[in-house]
Amino acid sequence: MNSQSIEILNELLGHETATHLERFVESEHFLSWVSARHMLNLRRMLGEQKEHERWLTDEILRLDGAPRPRTLSLSTAGTHYLDVQNILPRILREKDALIDLYRRAIEAIPANSRTGQLLARIRARHEQHVADIRLASATAAP
Repeated sequence: MNSQSIEILNELLGHETATHLERFVESEHFLSWVSARHMLNLRRMLGEQKEHERWLTDEILRLDGAPRPRTLSLSTAGTHYLDVQNILPRILREKDALIDLYRRAIEAIPANSRTGQLLARIRARHEQHVADIRLASATAAP
């Protein structure tokens, strides 16, 4: 079971690190003040996403596995000059995809295991991120 868990954890780690959110904060100086209201929320989410990466890495090591090298997605590289309104839908799609990946991973790993509990905690955070983005977007609409 450990080798299957390690494979699942490495797959999740790869998806956590290959998102638009990783690149989005690099473009902060290109955002308008109207869009700046989203920055604190997105910075918090990125901090939590980085925490997920650490948790997944720690769990892989605990299971005597080797974390795969971190890579940024090339598809996210050209988004530095886009406005937040163009990036948020992409971030939401990625978050929805991550939630689905975690759902499937949780089904493959015993829910009462330490690994299963970790995955459930990370999934709940991604669900909260989606809710936060949608709420912020709804309140920012004219």
